[in-house]
Formats: sequence, structure tokens, C-alpha cells
Amino acid sequence: MVFCSLNIFPSVEFANKVYYIFYIIIFPLSSLFLISYIKGNKWFSLLSFLFIYNHSVHWGFTGFTLSVPFIIIFILFIIKYFEKQSTGNVITLMILLLSIFSMHFQNAIFCILLFTIATLLNLKKSYIYYLKYLVTILPVLCFMYYAYTFDTISEKQNLFRFLMAYYKNCYLDSLIDRLKSVTVIDNFYFIEGSWGALFAVIFVLSFIIPLIFYLYKRSKKVYGIIQTDNYSWYLYIFISSSFLCYFFLPDIIPGQNIVFERFSVFLMLALIIYCAYCYKGILLGKISRTAVILVVLLHFILVSIYFNDFKNETSVFTKELLPDDASCKRISGIIYTNTFKNRPVYIHFPMYFIVWNKGISTGLVDYRFGVIKRKADFEKLPYYREWIGDSRNYSDEYKNIEYVLLKDSLKLEIKGFDLSKQSGDWYLYTNKNPK
Repeated sequence: MVFCSLNIFPSVEFANKVYYIFYIIIFPLSSLFLISYIKGNKWFSLLSFLFIYNHSVHWGFTGFTLSVPFIIIFILFIIKYFEKQSTGNVITLMILLLSIFSMHFQNAIFCILLFTIATLLNLKKSYIYYLKYLVTILPVLCFMYYAYTFDTISEKQNLFRFLMAYYKNCYLDSLIDRLKSVTVIDNFYFIEGSWGALFAVIFVLSFIIPLIFYLYKRSKKVYGIIQTDNYSWYLYIFISSSFLCYFFLPDIIPGQNIVFERFSVFLMLALIIYCAYCYKGILLGKISRTAVILVVLLHFILVSIYFNDFKNETSVFTKELLPDDASCKRISGIIYTNTFKNRPVYIHFPMYFIVWNKGISTGLVDYRFGVIKRKADFEKLPYYREWIGDSRNYSDEYKNIEYVLLKDSLKLEIKGFDLSKQSGDWYLYTNKNPK
């Protein structure tokens, strides 16, 4: 939010493109930097491109998105820190933790988990050793305490009681779905139907098969024992922590949903980096290098087709569809037809009234952990029903505001509103007598 509001950019959308360009550059580079530092096989860093548009990116979680490559960089500096506990490395980890916290609260907790496990496993006894650990995490813990206390002012269910009920009543039923989705969750949506899942599995197999092959050969060589060194322990921490977060965290907590699913990308990146580390000093043959290039190229083609199709389908949604006058005018949306390739990507399109016209839109102010908080009451700014497409039961919630944006295959008669504009399956309604 801060980045996209900087005055150096001509518009929010331009800033958003710069933001994602930066992400797209740093995402594969972060894996390359870590693989290079642990002297892994750099060819496998190309496979990180397979998860550049991961589950959280697809859902539009912008803060979480940028934090992913920074966590890979954080792991690199964890390794450097335990190689040399210099003041510079302490300050670097401290700054990275604060930066990741500014991107996403949940991932800052994940980083503290990784750092804590690494600290305990190094088994140093000096009090200075643990003092440096506390100094490193203390600033971000203070920010976390303040932010969480501030957010819990809202009337939300108690987190501890919620988790107790969740693990008692719901957790076991979710395990099968977690197992079924872990290999496909980050790439299945590029193609509709079973083909999407098939290609997602192929992308995962591109590093799982080499990893299994290596471990099999290695176990034969050392009679069933896989030898370890310092670098491998950090990768084991990364893999196991990602695995446990994916399989044991809840799917929702009060005020936030899609929780455990976000950790699939860390598990996949951890396995890619570990695979690269296993093949350190091993020269890949021409066939293997070609296979790596082809699978990344296949992913690039599928992503390009997806975005091109999306661009074509949304070409009818233009600035001219929205109200001409944005001065103190409010808009909300009835997005009945909310999917593109079976994914609900249209639910927040009414907010283009903010982006393009600087108007007022309902939505994005009622999330527990959102930065922007509600000040107006629900009569002035109605609660936005982003999932109304599941029930199709609009019942005059937006009767007091000036505009309603509808997306549906059929025109809808909305009580108290007149149809003023139409473009494709988008309809703009104007209130006859707004309050």
C-alpha cells in the first residue's frame, strides 16, 4: 500500500506493475542466491519459476507474495549468521524480520520459527549466543504484540477457543484434502478441469523424480545412511517446518481464511533447493538440462495463454463502464458470475472505481488483519458481500448508495435502481433516489 501510493508513480496501476516486476525478478534470484551459497547445482534454480504464480499470488495476497522470496533470502542469512555471529549479520536478520513483518504478519512468525529451531539445534551454551538470538527477534516481537493487540480490538472470536474447537472437530476431516491438493495447489488453475491438475503434478515431478533417484542411489552407496553436513540441516529445518505448517495449521482463523494453503509454496521451494543441494558437484547431462528448460518453457506457455485469455475476456470491462462522477459517490457490486476458468477472480472488480476514478467502494475494510479499517457505519458504507455469487440472493443491502455494479449472464432488475450502462456481461445501475 505504501509502495503503490508513492508520488514517483503516475498511477496506482503503474506502481502495481513495478511492484510485481520486482517480485518476478527477485523470486527466482532468491533461490539462485541460496543455491549458489550452499554450492548446489544452479540448474535447479530454474525450477523455481514453476511456482512464481503460486497460490497466494493467484489470490492477490500482495504482501504475502513479496515476502516469499525474502524468506528465502532470510534463510540464506540464517546460515551466514550461524557461520559468523557478527553484529552485521545480527542487524541484517533483524532488518529482514522487520521487513517481512511489514509484508505479512504470518510469515514473520514463520521466520521466527525457522530461526528458533536453527538456534536450538546449534546447541551452543554461551549466554551471549542466546542473547544475540533475543536481540534479533525482540524488535519484531514488539511490533507483533502491538499489531495483534490493535487488531483484536474488533469483536472477533477468541483465537485459542477457536483452535481448540477446530482441532477437535474439523482437523482430521481436512487431512485427505490437504494430501490431494499439496502437489497441485500452486498451478492447477491455469487450465480448467483435470488437465490443470495433471500439468501441476508434472511440474512437481520435475524435481521430485530427480530427488528420489538421487536419494536411492545415495542410500545404496552408504548402506542406507544419508550423510549430512551443516548446510543440509538448515534445508531439513526449512522442509520440515513448511511441511508441518501445511499439514497442521488450520484452514481458517477468526478474521482470516486460506491459512495452511499458503505454505505449499515454501514446501515446494524447499524441495527444489534441497534437490539442487543433493546434486552439488554433479554435472547434469544434456538430456537433464534440456528437460529442465522444457518444463519451465511449458509452464511459461501455459501462464502466457492464461493471462492472454484473461485479458481478452476482461476487455469489455473499461473505465467507461464505471460512473463518470466519482465525487463522494459510492459503489458496490453484485458479482453473480465471479469466475474465470472456475476461479473467483472477479469478486473485487467494483474496486476499480477507486483505482480509476478515486471513488468510494464497499469492501476491503472489514478484514481483521487489514491495514485499512472501517470508520463509516454500515448504512453509509454497506458490508460488501463478495461471495454473493454462491447464493445469488441479493436483498436490497445496497439501497442507500449511488451505484451497483452487476456481473451476470442476464440483466437483473434491482429495486430502486435503473440500468445506466452495459458492457458485455457487466451492468452498471444508478440509484433512483439515493440517500
